[in-house]
Amino acid sequence: MIEVKGDWKDESILRTIWKTHFSGKTMPKIQVCVMSPEEYLKARVQVEACKHTRARELMMQEYGYEVAPEKRVAFVFYYKCEDIHCILMRNDSKLTDEYLIKQEMRHIFQRIDIEGHYIGAIGEPTHPKRPSKTAFRNLPR
Repeated sequence: MIEVKGDWKDESILRTIWKTHFSGKTMPKIQVCVMSPEEYLKARVQVEACKHTRARELMMQEYGYEVAPEKRVAFVFYYKCEDIHCILMRNDSKLTDEYLIKQEMRHIFQRIDIEGHYIGAIGEPTHPKRPSKTAFRNLPR
């Protein structure tokens, strides 16, 4: 089991984001945790060590290569044993939580069937080039 310490997002927030942007498919079980950079890195090591998470497969699908954990502010993994998608995010990101959740949910959406069941990572890398200006917490005026 993976031990994660942080602030868990309420399911109603996740449902609202899913319904707004991804209503074409049934929402699977999703949990989101926002944590300190230190806890994020600890959790990342645990996730990558667990063979049932598909974390590396999903990262390779997103970027096309492995990215150092220090350079990422959020990631999603699928925990096969519990049939759940977990999104882990650092609390020191310049991007809003909603933007990060939406981006990670987009990856989940691409990897599930119409009924919300995980089907795996397929296709080309999906990482966006650059977030829009509205995605940042503190815009310079």
